[in-house]
Amino acid sequence: MDDDMAVCHVEFNGLDEHNFNVYGMDSLQAVNMASNIEAVLERLSKKYDFYWPSGEPYFDDDNTGAEK
Repeated sequence: MDDDMAVCHVEFNGLDEHNFNVYGMDSLQAVNMASNIEAVLERLSKKYDFYWPSGEPYFDDDNTGAEK
């Protein structure tokens, strides 16, 4: 972005309205913070169901963020 800040754009295929930017002090911090999307998935789980490729739910039934 510039000498003082970096940005990493996060996109969810099929969920365009939930795309966002994450800013960090450098590119490594921005990518690190962008890859930590647990809180985003928890918030989105109120509207969407998330599953592992095996078909198991990503969150427990109570959607508290306890992943398998």
